[in-house]
Amino acid sequence: MFYNTENLFDAVDDPLTDDQEFLPEGERGWNYNKYYRKLHSVAKVILSAGTLSPPAIIGLCETENSGVAEALVNLTPLSSYDYEVVYLESSDSRGIDVCLLYDRSRFRKITSFFISPNETDGVPFRGRPVLYAKLETRKGDLHVMINHWPSRRGGVLTGQPVRIALAERIVTVTDSLRDSDGEDAAIIVAGDFNCSPLDREMAILGSTGLVNLSLLSGETGSGTYRYRGTWQHFDQVIVSESMINGRSGFRVLKFEIHQPAFLFTDDPVYPGRKPLPTYDGFRYAGGYSDHLPVLLQVGY
Repeated sequence: MFYNTENLFDAVDDPLTDDQEFLPEGERGWNYNKYYRKLHSVAKVILSAGTLSPPAIIGLCETENSGVAEALVNLTPLSSYDYEVVYLESSDSRGIDVCLLYDRSRFRKITSFFISPNETDGVPFRGRPVLYAKLETRKGDLHVMINHWPSRRGGVLTGQPVRIALAERIVTVTDSLRDSDGEDAAIIVAGDFNCSPLDREMAILGSTGLVNLSLLSGETGSGTYRYRGTWQHFDQVIVSESMINGRSGFRVLKFEIHQPAFLFTDDPVYPGRKPLPTYDGFRYAGGYSDHLPVLLQVGY
């Protein structure tokens, strides 16, 4: 599962980041009650994504720090499961990062680190890198990369050089993984890419033999984020071709947007329904997120 949690902040000031907006004295009036409600809301979405049990691997973005991720797995009904948190602090100015949760009864973490370009357009990289983790299973190793690329706020081309640089780094790492683990290495690249499956940045990933499942889903007129009445498919999952044909030891069984009815609300401006967010503008709506999660079912 991958899920953009929409500003999962605690209510404590971090002097090293720009988190004033999400403090009790901030313009959103964020507080502990709203924070704990948010934790339980995210947990509810995760639990709803499973049948007998919740997803074994969960990628999240817009989480403020490791304490928030630990609170999610320890202070909500997720505490009934054996999740381990993989969290590395980035240099993002707002302090929002990607993280990974995995079921310790099914996986063992071998290593984790950040993947980032050294610079973009001659400027040293400062932002949200890709979180890489290698997970060991009884059927082989899984290479997982969790992403949250720069937004297009201000125009489609905004942030594109950084998105392209991140895509190129993923290609380099993917080629390296195939050199070290073999051509059939099982690779999953998931995240909020802030661009569509057909955009130039995503085509770069396709150039190295990765398959974008969002292109194969066949879901027309759908998406994970609704902007001014139009659905965008920003949240995507890309896998190695060896996971499509089963040569990796793992096989993709199903990819879908998770969209239970409780995640939606009527859009008061544009006809239709949209994800029920935590904030609608600056109005506290008490919802879940302005994004929908995506799910990948994998068989051995």
